[in-house]
Amino acid sequence: MLRVKSGDMAAFQILFDKYKNRMLNFCYRYCGHHSISEELTQEVFLRIFKAASHYRPTARFSTWLYRIATNVCLNELRKREYRMKIDSLDQLGGETLPGLTEDRETPTPDTHFQEKERDRHIRQVLTGLPDKQRAALLLRLEGGFRYREIAEQMDCTESHVKVLIHRGRKQLKKKLQPILGETL
Repeated sequence: MLRVKSGDMAAFQILFDKYKNRMLNFCYRYCGHHSISEELTQEVFLRIFKAASHYRPTARFSTWLYRIATNVCLNELRKREYRMKIDSLDQLGGETLPGLTEDRETPTPDTHFQEKERDRHIRQVLTGLPDKQRAALLLRLEGGFRYREIAEQMDCTESHVKVLIHRGRKQLKKKLQPILGETL
């Protein structure tokens, strides 16, 4: 990032190539739609490029990157069209959360339907969490950040992050228990 700060465009391309898939997955977990997550990912990298001259290496680059991504996603989710939006089976268009379907073999139609329904329900429950709980959970689970780093990214205390994650996990467990049973 320091090379990008000094105007090295090749360094920006290296950063983009290294983090684009992580950002795309992170943004997808927020909105649940591939096209929107692609737009959000582009916005994240656009903001990084614009803010390059102000970058200060006081923390890991990934901490700074995920803070920008979290803010971009939270801003997008605050838009009115995301409030209380629930996808129907007709609106899913074949989208599933990557990594949730363990069986890569061709499933039977019944198994395929059950998996799609389970994935839809998980995405719906995750989307139904309060924005900050979802952000904290995704940063912890997807980003692998420590509580302190999440607190820096979300501009709150470490104890507040722990509360957000605890409450988010508790809600997920409660709402997913009927579907996933004892695997939680």
